[in-house]
Amino acid sequence: MVRTYVGRRVEKLFSSDDGGGMTLFGGEVIGRGLPRRRGSPPLAPEPEFCVGTTWRSGGSRCSTTTTTRRRWTWRASAGDVAGAEVAARALWNLAYNSKKNQSKLVEAGAIGVLVTMSKDGGSDACREAAAGALRNLAVRPENRALIIEGGASQPLVALLKSADAAGSEAAARCVWNLAYESPENQAALSSCIEPLVVLCGAGAAAARGAAAGALRNLLHANASNRDAAAAAGAAPVLAKLLTDPEIEDAGARKHAAALL
Repeated sequence: MVRTYVGRRVEKLFSSDDGGGMTLFGGEVIGRGLPRRRGSPPLAPEPEFCVGTTWRSGGSRCSTTTTTRRRWTWRASAGDVAGAEVAARALWNLAYNSKKNQSKLVEAGAIGVLVTMSKDGGSDACREAAAGALRNLAVRPENRALIIEGGASQPLVALLKSADAAGSEAAARCVWNLAYESPENQAALSSCIEPLVVLCGAGAAAARGAAAGALRNLLHANASNRDAAAAAGAAPVLAKLLTDPEIEDAGARKHAAALL
């Protein structure tokens, strides 16, 4: 069977080594130093998609029927840890860059299930997959509110503090999306600031960059969060991030510079 262009493109995305997806860039405003009340750091890039790293599409399209959506959502909540992780990664991929799929997944109850999994997933990999799926769903503003209302804040804090590098990075990138242009979500996620500062200074390289991006959106035009970050010691941590040779991601340095 001849693969379509879309099929080939999805296969390439699903099989990428770094799991990276498309990033959309938002506008920026001029900011001031972290400890100051006046001014705001520029927004980090607009909410970004990420493809789950354990699946290859085999050329199939990233679409889903109602029955499939319900089956994956049920599987994620069925109590089978291994099956739940597989289901969460399927939802992660189905939510990639598809407004239609995102809407249908929300209708099928995916957000509540994924929030529960991010808290009580039964394994680090399961919680990481749940955070990744929530990250893609959080690209849509209406879903960001639903995720916060569903109680995602505290599970994300716990995941940020976990020793699992992939899980903490997934949580940071989820916070990054949830905090984008939302004062309400910035307030709800303020408890993430301290663990994000810690992650910026002591996490794996990819997680440190993700934490800087999350802080950038949490602190944008929010004096209270900026004060909390300053009290948590963010300034020296971000300054070190700018010059750390282990950080090869230019975006991470850009986020740190925008906050200082």
